Order: sequence, then structure tokens, then C-alpha cells
Amino acid sequence: MDYFYVDIETELGEMLTYYVAAMDEAQAEDFATTAFENGEIECMGIQIVSIYAYRA
Repeated sequence: MDYFYVDIETELGEMLTYYVAAMDEAQAEDFATTAFENGEIECMGIQIVSIYAYRA
């Protein structure tokens, strides 16, 4: 298990960074997407335009 930063951009141009533990970048992006969809990440936008994970 490693730690990743996940950059999320919403349709309103809002940029967020989420910190997550995952096995790889794809899983980190999946975890962040799920958290976003469940409202665990506070933001103004409701739709992800781009998402990118990188090792912390």
C-alpha cells in the first residue's frame, strides 16, 4: 500500500487535491472518484472533468 495525491478538476474549473492510500495510481483514482461521488470531498462542482494520481 502506497500513498498518492489525486488531482481532481471539476466542470467549474475547481482544482482539488485528495490524499489516499492505494495499491497503484488507477486504484487511487478510483478511490478519489468514489469519495467525490459520495460527497466526501467538498467542492462546488458536481462532475469530474479530469483526474490524475501521483505517488506522494
